[in-house]
Amino acid sequence: SALTGNKIRKLEFIAAHALERGFKTLVTCGGVQSNHCRATALVAAQLGLDCHLVLRADDGPEQNTGNFMLDQLAGATFEILSAKEWTSQLKAIYARLQSEFAEAGRPALMIPTGGSDSLGVWGYIAATEELRGDLNEHGIQRAALTLATGSAGTQTGLTAGVAMFDLPLDVVAYAVCDDSDWFNRRVARDWQASLARWPQLPRIELLPKTRDHSVGPGYGLADAPVYELIAELTRLEGVVLDPVYTGKAFHGLLADLRE
Repeated sequence: SALTGNKIRKLEFIAAHALERGFKTLVTCGGVQSNHCRATALVAAQLGLDCHLVLRADDGPEQNTGNFMLDQLAGATFEILSAKEWTSQLKAIYARLQSEFAEAGRPALMIPTGGSDSLGVWGYIAATEELRGDLNEHGIQRAALTLATGSAGTQTGLTAGVAMFDLPLDVVAYAVCDDSDWFNRRVARDWQASLARWPQLPRIELLPKTRDHSVGPGYGLADAPVYELIAELTRLEGVVLDPVYTGKAFHGLLADLRE
């Protein structure tokens, strides 16, 4: 199914909120080939909601392939910004769209990049509750929980959930862009926003662990060793990683294990 990936756990809570509050449109943003945008478009289609995507252009001409094609098949409308426009105009464009959809009688829930906010965080707090059962069932007394992090939402939810349920896990996130300082600050900011919104959350301080030695040239860009690792793992195990997220994270994990 095309409706897969880690974004679905966040969207479970985001979409439920949209339905409960009477929103008719889901608006979100990401790269032209964003997994999150594709998942949002498909969820909207399943729930009978409209979907509008604000997409950041990749280098080169846009092609109707991959996630971008699925967005359109799902009925999502979209607009494409250059990287410069994305940086300088995204906030203003979100404000414009919110006003336009409200005036059209199709009020919009404005979802940030990756669904990473105080709603999406619940998806991974819930995931850690599931993990607690798995750990008990298999008698696991200590383990590392590793992940790729790009907008910090999954990282925030897992870090918070492990602390809340006192699980014997070390959450280690491998950055696919930016650096460890950026992600650690983002986790702290998103957690504070979650505490302000949800009084039922415990007032605990999060201590995120982010590794940034496998970022490579930047988001969506991987260097040769990552591609070589992806090919080797596929050939030896039949497991396929991607060069944007999982390939970088696995490359970083292996480097740490070798140390």
